[in-house]
Amino acid sequence: MTISNIARLGPDIDIKILCLYRKNFVAETCGVTIGQVRRWLKSGNFPDYAQKLIALEAGYFPWPEFSGWQVANGLLFSPNLKYGFAPGDIEAIHYLKKRLALLERENAAPAQYLMDI
Repeated sequence: MTISNIARLGPDIDIKILCLYRKNFVAETCGVTIGQVRRWLKSGNFPDYAQKLIALEAGYFPWPEFSGWQVANGLLFSPNLKYGFAPGDIEAIHYLKKRLALLERENAAPAQYLMDI
């Protein structure tokens, strides 16, 4: 994939800019030498795996479904919400959905009863 086709990581971070200023970060993240990073920059070809690793390590998700999502300070941030989610919040989603379904079922019963009258 050429550098011109590399998606932006977030609102202000471009992989090419990140690579130009932080070659050590990119080399360490991708498990290559700084020389290899320089060759990628010179040729304009970055492997897909390198792009995804750089994005993840920088706190962004390189998949279209997660556009705008990012990780910072141990929290997962949605582009539409002000506050982030801690790992415990995400683990609790399953239980919260089950509880919501139970409450909806309990609250639907009286409404159905009234409709039958």
